[in-house]
Parts: sequence; structure tokens; C-alpha cells
Amino acid sequence: MKAFCEATGLTRDTVNFYVRLGLIEPAGNGSATNSYRDFDEDQVEAAQMITMAKSLGFSLNEIKHLAERYRSADMDTYAQASILREQLVKLEERRSTLEAMEQALNAKLARIEAKTETPVGEMPAA
Repeated sequence: MKAFCEATGLTRDTVNFYVRLGLIEPAGNGSATNSYRDFDEDQVEAAQMITMAKSLGFSLNEIKHLAERYRSADMDTYAQASILREQLVKLEERRSTLEAMEQALNAKLARIEAKTETPVGEMPAA
């Protein structure tokens, strides 16, 4: 578990939470004498994708739904590729929204700074 946490940047509590939610599945649950969980590269990749998806505004429910669809035993590679394409479209929409927000904030900042002689970021504290 320690190596998995270091590889993913997640805390032990977060990993356990994700396992309970079914977002990641340990490769093994250890022997009957211990409660250690084994994780392989697939789980590291899944955890990293969860972290990225969360940073892009996806909820854990959305992530879980996508993961379940993607891991579905009856899903062929065409269907998996289709899911990934859908997500790429959503990411592009989010990117467009973020770029519009960035432009709006830059315009507002420029209007504020135009009213002063010193850029706002360089103004002395009051």
C-alpha cells in the first residue's frame, strides 16, 4: 500500500475510500493472515486517471460510472474506444469553457489595471 500511495500521490485513507467505492480494485487482498492489498500498474494508472478526472471537475459518481462501463466484461474494444471519445469531447468542451473564463478574467484584470498606474499584482499592501 505504501508504494502505491507514493506512486499515485494518494493517502491511505483515499485509497481505501476509492476501493470501497469500487473505483479501484486491488490485484489481491492478501492472505487470510493479513489485510494488505496488492496493486499493480493497472491500478496505479486507474488512480492517476481518477486524480486527473477529479481535477477536471468530474464527480466521483461520474468517474465510477465511466470506470464501470469501461471495465464491463461484455464491452468490446469498439465500445471502450467510444467511451474514451465521448470523454475527449467533454474535455474539449471544458477546455473551451476554461479558456473563455481565462479571457474574461484577463479582460477584467486589464480594465482594473488600466485605472491604476501600477499593475494590481505589484500594488503595495494596504
